[in-house]
Amino acid sequence: MIEEYEKLIKEFYSLPKVVPQPTYLELCQYPYRRLKEICSRMLSFFLQPTAEHGMDELFIQSLAQTLQEDLEYRTGNLRVIVEDNAEGKRIDLVVAGENFVIGIENKITAGLYNPLDKYREKLSSYQKEKAIGVVLSLRRVQRREEVDWMRENGFVNILYSELFTSVKQNIGFYLGKSSDKYLIYLQDFIKTIENMEGNNTMNQPLADFFFDNAEKVDELVKLYNEFNNKITQIRNQHINSLREAMSEKTGENWWIWSGFDLGFTFHDTEGRKLGIESVYEKEKRNPIGRFNIQITAWNIKDWDYFRSAVTPLFPDNEVQYGGGKANFRLDPMLNPTEEQITERLFEIYSILKHKVVEPIIEIQLEAQTLN
Repeated sequence: MIEEYEKLIKEFYSLPKVVPQPTYLELCQYPYRRLKEICSRMLSFFLQPTAEHGMDELFIQSLAQTLQEDLEYRTGNLRVIVEDNAEGKRIDLVVAGENFVIGIENKITAGLYNPLDKYREKLSSYQKEKAIGVVLSLRRVQRREEVDWMRENGFVNILYSELFTSVKQNIGFYLGKSSDKYLIYLQDFIKTIENMEGNNTMNQPLADFFFDNAEKVDELVKLYNEFNNKITQIRNQHINSLREAMSEKTGENWWIWSGFDLGFTFHDTEGRKLGIESVYEKEKRNPIGRFNIQITAWNIKDWDYFRSAVTPLFPDNEVQYGGGKANFRLDPMLNPTEEQITERLFEIYSILKHKVVEPIIEIQLEAQTLN
């Protein structure tokens, strides 16, 4: 059984571990029935050359490139209409220039059931040299009846991936003028659509591995959790025993945080705190094979006050900063007995009490008396 788990873990480590991070649009948890509307409004914004994005003609040129059309327009006169009325129905996007009008039916998840015949009549009413009907979709329209419906009404199917490929190819020319803020929005929009295309929704080799080995993985995780729970139980039992021993040995109230962290806190007359923290860590074949002790100041300003008194007493150790506090780490104890731990904790406690905290308190009290 162990050999089987080892083989499983070896296979797991051979896989790529990158899982796509959620985009801003995905974090907003949009309802899918509204996503088409959101995408249409994003497209309308970027298709308008004079909008605040600063990317000028990037999208309209990329759309023309994708359609392989020569589109004539003046940027100030280009019209982009969201949900243009067509005999009581609405075309998702209409883009009108000097010699053309483009009607875009935006397809994210739904099938192609729209009245393309009415859309064609609406586009013809613009009386432009070119009236181009487009079905913009995540995936290629393939159902026979949908393909025939597009062909009958003069619509062509282009993919988001095709449009965005053109945008990526052309964007370098516009970067110098673009707004950093809207460039981030554009990248997030593109990534959201790419994730929905299915290729990037998940790490496929990793997904296949978990699907094919679900029972073994579940069993391995269960055993690992049981193993860790047992280690935690053993650790917590020893920490409780150490607390009793240290409280009795020092006549002071030692505390335990989260079941595994044994400590003691000193206070000076001005409320500054300096303390001892200690934890068990497992070594191979020994769940309590390493015991770590550190001197802690839970506030950096407190550490700055105590530092000059503490560091000369432990010259071979160093301070680590993080989470707004300072930890002065001492050398770990390997495979110690409980008696060895209590002696070491008592030694550190006595040094801090008699050589750091009490002298500081004495100086503070003398200063208060003089004042």
